[in-house]
Amino acid sequence: MIVPSKFYGIIAVGRPVIFIGAPDGEIARLIGESGCGYVVEPGDGAMLIERIRHLAAHPEEAAEMGRRGLATYASQFAPDLALADWERILTALNS
Repeated sequence: MIVPSKFYGIIAVGRPVIFIGAPDGEIARLIGESGCGYVVEPGDGAMLIERIRHLAAHPEEAAEMGRRGLATYASQFAPDLALADWERILTALNS
């Protein structure tokens, strides 16, 4: 339920994601499961350039990644869903 909030904002606007970070982390897992973008390991500038160029050269693929990200946001992370999850957790703690 808690991932760096910039990720939610990016997928909420339907843009493809290029995440620079650990490939075994939570954001990388979400990107892989949803197909909303790419994961690039820190320090791999060549891969970053390749991914940016690929998205620029394939706008329909980039748009589809954005649509998948938006669908993931709507089905898993929209505010009403996140607040309901927090309510369940806090209610369970108070029981």
